[in-house]
Amino acid sequence: MKRGIERKPSVRWWGAASSVLLAAAMIAGSVFWVAERRSHLPKAQPELKLQQLTTNSFENRVLTGAISPDGKYLAYNDTKAMYLKRIETGETRMVPQPEKLNGQKVGWECAFWLPDSTGFVSNVHRSGTDPGQWNSQETSIWMTSVLGGAPRKLRDDAVAFSVSPDGSAISFGTNKGKFGDREIWLMRPGGDQARKVFDTDEESSIGGFNWSRDGKRVLYIKTDQSGDTLLSRDLQSAPPPLKSLARVKRNK
Repeated sequence: MKRGIERKPSVRWWGAASSVLLAAAMIAGSVFWVAERRSHLPKAQPELKLQQLTTNSFENRVLTGAISPDGKYLAYNDTKAMYLKRIETGETRMVPQPEKLNGQKVGWECAFWLPDSTGFVSNVHRSGTDPGQWNSQETSIWMTSVLGGAPRKLRDDAVAFSVSPDGSAISFGTNKGKFGDREIWLMRPGGDQARKVFDTDEESSIGGFNWSRDGKRVLYIKTDQSGDTLLSRDLQSAPPPLKSLARVKRNK
């Protein structure tokens, strides 16, 4: 009993000491975790400054626009014409109308820049400036150079979707059905070597084609009577595996 009584204080002390050490370790760990987190937090970002790039009226509003990858140019169009603006100086010039379109009231759509910022792809809609009327049957694809001159036509009866990350291909849709375009094609920036990559049946459409950053996978939307489905595919495999990422039901 004497040995037991004499031992109890030391046991209680060790238990208390252990609790204190555990608490201290937890506090130290918390401090280290906070310090570690702070060391990895991004540095304060510079204050964003707003810069107005266009001053169009509501009657002649800007319809579409895109800034070049190098941040030097803004390509945009209003209800009357298409323009190229150098952002640093504010210098703006109207892109000349191609001779083949003289006398026609068309709607321009600035689509996508080339990765090297030397030019951009545009869609020209013969139906005018109402996006609700745009489709591949009344659309042609054009390339505009930042060096000047009128745009150069790449293809008729097609609507451009995107440019690949390496600039080697332009995607476009064609073969309009009741829900939209039924085929997605790729072509070279010069408009040559066109090839079909995806298609769908009469009861659906596909569009909105775009690449991942590494250019290995692509995204596009399939639409049918039930709604829209976002799909992902690997261009490197044959046949490319299909993966559904999201689905949005169509409102009845």
